Amino acid sequence: MTLARWTTHSRKGFSLVELMVVVAIIGILASLLLVSISKMETSAYMSTDLSHHRMIAKASATHATDNENRLLHPRTEETNQNQINDMVGHQFVREIIDNEMIDQAVIDANKRLWVRAYDESGIIRLTDADTGLPETSRQELTRALSDGAAWQYMDGDPSIYRSPLDPTKITRSYSLNAFVGTELCPDEWFGTGYTDPFYNEFAMYAVGTPTLSRIPQPSNTFFSITEWDPGHNSSVPPGRNHLGFMLHPNQATGYANYQIWHDIPGFWYDGNYTISMVDGSTKSVPVTDPNLVDELDEHRVVYDGADLRQIQGWMLPGVLEYRFDN
Repeated sequence: MTLARWTTHSRKGFSLVELMVVVAIIGILASLLLVSISKMETSAYMSTDLSHHRMIAKASATHATDNENRLLHPRTEETNQNQINDMVGHQFVREIIDNEMIDQAVIDANKRLWVRAYDESGIIRLTDADTGLPETSRQELTRALSDGAAWQYMDGDPSIYRSPLDPTKITRSYSLNAFVGTELCPDEWFGTGYTDPFYNEFAMYAVGTPTLSRIPQPSNTFFSITEWDPGHNSSVPPGRNHLGFMLHPNQATGYANYQIWHDIPGFWYDGNYTISMVDGSTKSVPVTDPNLVDELDEHRVVYDGADLRQIQGWMLPGVLEYRFDN
């Protein structure tokens, strides 16, 4: 009798408290799963981003093999002969190039542009001016990529030019080190058309590195970098990364201008930026200054620190570290 009564009144379900505990546990497990999935997704994006860097560095090396050891050129717009003429008149540039070399330098540089992000008569590589955007924000078309010297060495795949970590909608996330692959100097136009003494001093950086043999430390010299280019890709719709990526390669005592961020890395992975080196190795570089990302919102920001000096040290080590010793 007692057993039957116990059986009849035994529970057949969970209490409200038990259900709440189960739901809470499921919620915690789901949140942990979502965090894990998000981390896995970001990790996959990072792997793809670094793979793109490797392909870009490899494209330059392969291009050199096929083209008399000439590396890809970091510019995205053609070199103007008048600009080089002006540069040749500078006392520091005369050590590197003379008048007889000017024509060939222009032809050679323009032939090796890794991306051709400028319009020519009858050829449109940027969106038309009637978009209503400022000219400096015109959007880079796929044609700008396919007409570049890197295209055939990157499987004709436009997705390689864009980082999956890039939160913008620009066509190309990567830029090349403005000191690597050039005939004269970073983007071959500094020192021309400016009265600012800073630009005259910059002519001291006119060092030609068209071939790998001119780069003494390939494993310590960066080649490609994720870049955010305010003024060129901050509009809606966004535009492009203009020319190469450039910082002054060293500090100069008494010159604030040499502590300047001319260009800005793409801090798209937990405040990190990614790069490839000339030898094809890649890395994700953590930012040490937590305020840096917020401080860099335009070109030519004077903001010194370990992060600036780290990139400066990778611009062209073994060549430019001591340019201002005297």
